[in-house]
Parts: sequence; structure tokens; C-alpha cells
Amino acid sequence: MGEQVITSRVANALIADAGLSSAPLPHKTVVRGVLEAFKQGHGGLWVGGRVTLTESALAFAPNAINRGVTNGALDVRIALAEVTAVTVEPGMVTKIIAIETPTRTFKVRCYGAEKFAGQIREAIGGAELAP
Repeated sequence: MGEQVITSRVANALIADAGLSSAPLPHKTVVRGVLEAFKQGHGGLWVGGRVTLTESALAFAPNAINRGVTNGALDVRIALAEVTAVTVEPGMVTKIIAIETPTRTFKVRCYGAEKFAGQIREAIGGAELAP
């Protein structure tokens, strides 16, 4: 029997080790240079996909296009028991949710970020994780 999904939404995740795959792309040299500069300045690349909150974990899976043109450890799963803080940061167009654990900070951006962050906090059972 599967785990109960609380919510799932289209999102972008900041993936630290994401890079451009060997897929044929127009102007690949220019694109690679721009992406590497962005990656160095922001700590990773924003990868499009879907973030899913369940009773016990937060998971991100890239969409087919991003899986095809990006390489690296793109799938992310964080046990809610490991989460120490959930905050919302400003962003362009959409806000950014920072999910902290003792070993990393995982960031996702999506529409309705405030509501989604609240759902994560509620799933953890943590008013102590308030913004």
C-alpha cells in the first residue's frame, strides 16, 4: 500500500550538482557557459519538475524535458523527521521555500509557496518550524 500524498505541485528545485547533459542543443557552448556561471553564483541550477509532500517525506522529481537536458543527482527525497526548519524567501515571480536539515538546505520555488510551506510544517507537526 502506498504512502498518503498530502499535496503535489509543479515546482523548480535548486539542484547543487545539476549540469548540462550531452543531449544535442543549439548553441550548447554558450548555454553551458551561462549555466555554469549561474550555478557558481547561486549554488546550483533550477530544475523543473514536481514536488510531492507525503506523510513522511518531501520528494522532488524532474520533468521529462529537464531529465533529458540535465544530468546529476536530480531526484531528491527528504524524510520529514530530518527537517529542522521551513522558511519562505523572496523570489522573482514565485517565492522560494527553504527546507533545512542538519546536512543541507533544499530549495524549491512554486506558486502558492506560503501555503505549501505551511502544509510542510503541518505535516511535520511543527509550529516550532514557524517562518
